[in-house]
Amino acid sequence: MTKFFNSLLLLSLLALSSCKECIEIELYRFKSEFFILPEQRIYAIGDTMKFQSKVPFSHVFGDKPIATRFVLTCVLGMNREARDSTIAIPASLDFDIIPVIGDAEVSSDSIPTYIFTYEVIDTNYIIEFSIIPKSTGYFKIFYDQFNGKIKDYSQCSNSLDMYEMLNGNNNNNVEWRDSIIGYPTLLNDKKRSYFFEVK
Repeated sequence: MTKFFNSLLLLSLLALSSCKECIEIELYRFKSEFFILPEQRIYAIGDTMKFQSKVPFSHVFGDKPIATRFVLTCVLGMNREARDSTIAIPASLDFDIIPVIGDAEVSSDSIPTYIFTYEVIDTNYIIEFSIIPKSTGYFKIFYDQFNGKIKDYSQCSNSLDMYEMLNGNNNNNVEWRDSIIGYPTLLNDKKRSYFFEVK
């Protein structure tokens, strides 16, 4: 009976400490930037494009102590776009994706989705991966989801979409895209996407 009581007490303490960690993490809404490099309108099959993003701890937690077990992930959309059409076709199969900093998990769907996990370096969350085009056409890479959660704490609720990831390039080619496709870019996509052609 004493063993049972001790086990029950230990489980209760673990649950309370887990909940305490969830409650004490105060997160901030913020905007983060991603970059596509080199910045250009036209790439060739086999070129290496780089996706880069850095998020300082202070953007996530303000001046509060850092929760070292907090994980940032992002999901990017990759679409093929056609002239005179509002229909965008998923295009992740048109690219090779190679993680450089951080990690990538691929869904098992017929059209794979990549979930990228930021790596902690010094006081920043950093991610970088290579994007290598395999097909010609017009394409758009865009922020789809930017999430944060406590690692290994299933009872903590995820903090989904508390952040906004915007394209930080000098020119994300939206006006050029609109003149080619013939339809205006949706307002939500104007700052969170990067349009280019592969020849």
